[in-house]
Amino acid sequence: MSKIRSSNSIASIQQKIKEGRGQGHFSEYKPWLTVHDVPSIGIVTRILGWKSGRLHHYLSEHFELARYYQMEWSEQEIDIREQFPLLPLDKTLYIDKS
Repeated sequence: MSKIRSSNSIASIQQKIKEGRGQGHFSEYKPWLTVHDVPSIGIVTRILGWKSGRLHHYLSEHFELARYYQMEWSEQEIDIREQFPLLPLDKTLYIDKS
């Protein structure tokens, strides 16, 4: 179970933006969601990336983690940013209503 209940309210989204989530590059990047934010009965993974030098948070073993391994070993990839937010917020809310 997650430690923190995830909320998609405007206030919680603004709080995540204020915390710097979904922003930065390389070791300074903070994922929008972490494994502690989302309740899960499946497999979640935190793994230290050697390219970025930070802890990566993956919510799916077969999709996200597998793709991470491909990017980590690729010579073309220089930065990996998982759980990237759909911002600006007004566009995200428009997509949500569609």
